[in-house]
Amino acid sequence: RLVDKLTGVTSEANKDIEVTAMPNIGKSLAAPNPMEQLQNAMKKNGNSDGVALSLHPTNLLEVSSGVWLGDLIIRDFSSVSMSPTEQTKGFGRQSEAPSPKRNQEPSTSNFGDWEIGVQKIAWRWMWNFGDEIRQITDVGKAMGAPLAESLPKSLAGDVCVNEGLARRIPLEKRMVYVDWSGDVVGFIVGSTAVQVPRYLTFDAKTTVRKPVYTEFFVFQSSEVDEAADKEPLLDENGDPLPNLPTVVCSKSARVYNYEGNLKQGCSSFYTFKRFGIDDEDI
Repeated sequence: RLVDKLTGVTSEANKDIEVTAMPNIGKSLAAPNPMEQLQNAMKKNGNSDGVALSLHPTNLLEVSSGVWLGDLIIRDFSSVSMSPTEQTKGFGRQSEAPSPKRNQEPSTSNFGDWEIGVQKIAWRWMWNFGDEIRQITDVGKAMGAPLAESLPKSLAGDVCVNEGLARRIPLEKRMVYVDWSGDVVGFIVGSTAVQVPRYLTFDAKTTVRKPVYTEFFVFQSSEVDEAADKEPLLDENGDPLPNLPTVVCSKSARVYNYEGNLKQGCSSFYTFKRFGIDDEDI
């Protein structure tokens, strides 16, 4: 066709090719929709054993009716100390406590700063169906960097607001507010939850400065399996138990030292084991 154009000769066949081929070329060159690409990739890579998850609005009654079992992945910035008296660690560093100027934020250019660790973790809520509530975290032995020891393994507090069973409010908008005794407050709203410091102060004149941490939770669940050929679970009396979805939780946490510098970044993934139903797996 290039020769024909240069010579000024255009055949009828070439005209037909130009008319019919250009629309197809335009379609192939069109920018793809990223969301459609992601959905198609998930469908192609999916298998029959895969479980579809969706956001799962929860409440205190549910989260306290079992134990959350999971794995914790830790990224520890070894050159940042949790307290003024703690010694720093790391390749080529001095052992004395760091001065504020030497306590640097993590950088991709620093060598050997990040240490990776993995720990088994069990997480429980204990609620008396009134105002009193506790949260207990049990961690196993660590491979690599462990979870910061200064973090509280147990919290006790008061339930100030509990809309978990308020039918006039949509599930995704029901809120629970817990005032944990100490420096932490927590919220559950629909399928998400947070735990944050009650207040922050990094004033160098303050006599007591403590490490702080933040946590963000997302609850998800699978669809209830209504297969007719599935054997129902039975309780101790032989009666069938309700068919409940599998509930999981993903948690992202950040730990900051007494100066407000990032010390650890943690990601954890939990599966919910209900008391009396999933006890064999606990």
